[in-house]
Order: sequence, then structure tokens, then C-alpha cells
Amino acid sequence: MTNTEHHLNHPSNQFVSAFHEAQYYVNRRNKLGPYWRLLEPWRDESKTRRAIMDIFLDPLLDEALKKKKALNRNEEKGIVEEDTLNLLDHLVRGTDGK
Repeated sequence: MTNTEHHLNHPSNQFVSAFHEAQYYVNRRNKLGPYWRLLEPWRDESKTRRAIMDIFLDPLLDEALKKKKALNRNEEKGIVEEDTLNLLDHLVRGTDGK
């Protein structure tokens, strides 16, 4: 199967590629320790990949934070909705922002 323009530019593939590349750069930094900056003197390679991932993740996080506020209001009224929570909802409960 050849990679068509549509396939390469699909948002899910862009996310996965950026995630994979970010893992590579973070792993390289870990191996180099404090000397990693010598290989990235003018540009943070993981930051450019993070920007691509944020395009995909920000709407999900924004929605989860809105849901958290709504759940908190409901809990104040005595309404508990534990059965409707997913992993992201549980993770967001431990923070006040992104």
C-alpha cells in the first residue's frame, strides 16, 4: 500500500508521527544528559512536535476540564456521576489546568 497525500496528512497520522519523533528526541536527550543542548543549540526539536500533538490534544483536554467543572457543581448539589467517568476524567480531577 502506498502512502497517499490523504493518508500522510490525516490528523491521526500527523499526531502519531509527531509523538514518535518526540519520543526519539526525548530519549536522545536522556542518553546525552546535560549535553543534549549541544545537538539542539537553536531549536527545541521536541517543542515543534509538541505543537502538533497539542492541536489534537487541546480540544480533548478542554472538554475534560469543562466536564470536571460540571461534575464539581453536581457534586456540590449531592449528585455523583462516578459511572460516567473515563481515564482522562480521573486524571483531570488531579489538576486545575492544562
